[in-house]
Amino acid sequence: MQELGDEFLLMVGNCITEWAAVEEQLFEICLLCLGCPRDRAAIVYYRTPSIDARLSLADELVKAVLPKRTRKNGGRDHPDLRHWRELEKKFRALLPTRNRIAHHPVAPRVLSWGDLGAAGIEAQGLEPPKLMSRTWFEVYTSQNEQLRERSANQRPLRIDGLRSHFIATSKLMGALHQFRYVRLPPHISAPHKQVRGPIVADVEQGVCEPNRSSSSLGR
Repeated sequence: MQELGDEFLLMVGNCITEWAAVEEQLFEICLLCLGCPRDRAAIVYYRTPSIDARLSLADELVKAVLPKRTRKNGGRDHPDLRHWRELEKKFRALLPTRNRIAHHPVAPRVLSWGDLGAAGIEAQGLEPPKLMSRTWFEVYTSQNEQLRERSANQRPLRIDGLRSHFIATSKLMGALHQFRYVRLPPHISAPHKQVRGPIVADVEQGVCEPNRSSSSLGR
């Protein structure tokens, strides 16, 4: 049972670690769209309380950056926008399982079966019956949470389900990485140079220069 438990908990940890990598990519996408210093983007992103809300934040920012339809009542979405929508759809489809792995309890399960036989069978010189058993670990929904109608019929997550989720999450992370480096950057405009003040003409010198404060003009 110890080996089964170690293998199961290792896969739980792998899934959680892979989701941390997904969140790193999501933050970098938000950073690109915001076009602000990294510390300010961190405040915006990490002040958003849940991963679902952070995905919604990234979704709004990406859609604000990517090209809009040329015609409001027709036309087609830009290919990069269609690609992002597919990513966002896959992301949301994985979230319920991610939340269960992160928040639900883990426990071992034992299933036993076999015929215990009749009394006195060993005295008759017959081989005693064997009781068979199978042991596994699972992420399960607590009895209290099952009182909610939406959680009542949730099936437990076993090792095969965790492996499948880990593979799907790894693919999502790779797709977000590719979107961040390949598809999104061409739509990010170069930052505008800051101008200290409106340009005014110096009639006497015949040149243009930034507007000065009243104190400097009085000198």
